[in-house]
Amino acid sequence: MTTITPTVTVIDRNRAETVWSGMVAGDVGMPVEVSHFDWRAVATNKAFGAATVSLEESNDAIVWAPIGNLVGVVQTPLSRARYWRPNCTASSGGPVDVILLTSVRMHSEK
Repeated sequence: MTTITPTVTVIDRNRAETVWSGMVAGDVGMPVEVSHFDWRAVATNKAFGAATVSLEESNDAIVWAPIGNLVGVVQTPLSRARYWRPNCTASSGGPVDVILLTSVRMHSEK
């Protein structure tokens, strides 16, 4: 099992993009703190069935619980846990990237 370090890109003062690249079966993503973000969306770059990636939540970054499986579409989980991380339990057709978009407020607000 490899822990994948994410690349974090600050889009502007309110938004950021976090990407865990090249995940294969058995890899977990290094946790990121998400509790201070009002809006969070997560997706993968693989179609349904090409990879099984579970999004996990924790309040202490030690004990993890699954939020749900990512299936290649954008999802906006309702979890208010302090930390999130992806856990790739299976993959076919090459590595998978997990993309997390976060914002401190909704995009329609200025």
